[in-house]
Amino acid sequence: MDIRVYDFDFKLLCIMSDAISSSWTIRYNGIGTYEGHFRLSDKVAQIILKEPYIVITEGEKQAVCTAKVAESELLVCGRTVNWLLSKRVIPPFKSRTVFGDTFKGAKEIAEYVLQRTFTAPPKIDEGGCYLENTVDDNRKVGNFTLPSVEGDTTLDRYFWRNSANTADEVIADLCELAGLGHRLYFNVVDKTWDFEFLEGEEKPIILSEHNRNLYDASYTEDIEKLASGGWYEIYSSAASGTDSDGSGADEDETVWRYLKKESDLTGMKYWEAKFSESGLSQAQSAMEKRIKECTLQGTVSGLKYLKDYNLGDTVSAYMRFGNFE
Repeated sequence: MDIRVYDFDFKLLCIMSDAISSSWTIRYNGIGTYEGHFRLSDKVAQIILKEPYIVITEGEKQAVCTAKVAESELLVCGRTVNWLLSKRVIPPFKSRTVFGDTFKGAKEIAEYVLQRTFTAPPKIDEGGCYLENTVDDNRKVGNFTLPSVEGDTTLDRYFWRNSANTADEVIADLCELAGLGHRLYFNVVDKTWDFEFLEGEEKPIILSEHNRNLYDASYTEDIEKLASGGWYEIYSSAASGTDSDGSGADEDETVWRYLKKESDLTGMKYWEAKFSESGLSQAQSAMEKRIKECTLQGTVSGLKYLKDYNLGDTVSAYMRFGNFE
């Protein structure tokens, strides 16, 4: 498939049909990677070396070039386009302060984050505070399109961050709470940067060596990060004795709180963690990742991406290793 190179203004710079190699890793709710190898004698190599801001596409796969290494050939490293979400920062915020005393859905909160960081970022004073009812034209991306929040499922709690985070970190946490994925799409037709939520479907596919659609299978199990409870840091108002963790109290001193999840593990099997994340909301997101990690890997045959399955879809897989199934 052809490799196309664009600048950030959606101008097509070059089309390449015979790269040495082109390798992609695409993630449902995270930043993927790209690695391409090109001959230095090819026109595409000269363009990539000259242009500072480029997007490389191969079909529906897209990446921003983040690094170039010229030796006997040109190595190009990139990150999927949603990596650009990591280049904007959202200061601490609380959904209760933004939306009032009602729980909101992950999509609606994500829309607020994208507005503050891309479509209508306010000007910021020297003290780091937003100047409300203003728009910073230097940071505004006029051709950034926001997603539909249709079908948004209300969260069962408030959502907040007690420290500044990159937009991609907050978006990924929100999507994880709602079982969603996300991507930033480089729309060359409309010349827009389109943020999209991804919602995988359940497919009636069974992967197995018996069905001849799975080869070189491996199974990995890792309990190193497993935890049933843990400690996290918050700020407390010395004057009132109330927590600022969602209540809006002053940040006068640091205190520690304990968080645990439903678990039938007891005794020596009950493990704890110390979270580097501050505040209940971030600690809850971190706790949800403290699970036993079970990974199936293998080479899929006879199925085509974007035809038989899409990013985030759920399939079944059967593996057997000795007497273990």
